[in-house]
Amino acid sequence: MTTTLIGAAARPETPTALLDVRDPRKVYGGGNRSVEAVRNLTFSIAPGEPVCIVGPSGAGKTTLLRCVAGLLDTASGEVVLEEVAVDLPDDRDQLTTRSLPRFAELRAHVYELIQRAKRGDRPAG
Repeated sequence: MTTTLIGAAARPETPTALLDVRDPRKVYGGGNRSVEAVRNLTFSIAPGEPVCIVGPSGAGKTTLLRCVAGLLDTASGEVVLEEVAVDLPDDRDQLTTRSLPRFAELRAHVYELIQRAKRGDRPAG
């Protein structure tokens, strides 16, 4: 997959970035076959910047969003939302994960961002 980045997305690690995605890599596989679903993507999204993810079926759009949301673990790379690293705890048990303070912190942060967007609040900056 070839990706051309434009706007703030072409300037990774922008100090005012709302979201920084730095080279996540997600590989599915088992046995003799593996599929690299996400690779070679580094971009930043500024507050208020419109974003659209476009690609053919099977290109990895949903996998990318799940990795960015912290719902899927990646083999490498980093996702940072408003200077908070989005990652999965080592323990993958759903009930345990949901009770961890880090998960609660990220969930509350994302909820607040959604509420601000619903109210029409403009991002600072």
